[in-house]
Amino acid sequence: MSLRKAIEEVRQKTYSEKMQEELEPIEEATNMYTDDITGFQIDRFAGKKGPSFQINYGRGKGKFIQIPKTDMKRVITQMTKAMNAK
Repeated sequence: MSLRKAIEEVRQKTYSEKMQEELEPIEEATNMYTDDITGFQIDRFAGKKGPSFQINYGRGKGKFIQIPKTDMKRVITQMTKAMNAK
C-alpha cells in the first residue's frame, strides 16, 4: 500500500462518524427539571456513551451524578428499592 493511499484512508470518516453526523444532536446541557427550593436539577447532555443525564443536588455545592440514558431505568429501580428497604 502506498503512503498516499494510507493517508487518504485515515482521512476518510469512519462509519460511526458518518452515522453520528446524521443523528440529530442533543443541545448541550438541556434542562429537564429544576426545583429551586431544594436545589435539585436534572440536565440532559451528550455524554461519552451517548445521551446522558446529570443530577445536580446540594444547592450550589457542586454535587452531581452523571448517568448514561441506557442505565437510567436500572438506576431508578435500584434507588427505589434502596429507599424502601428496612
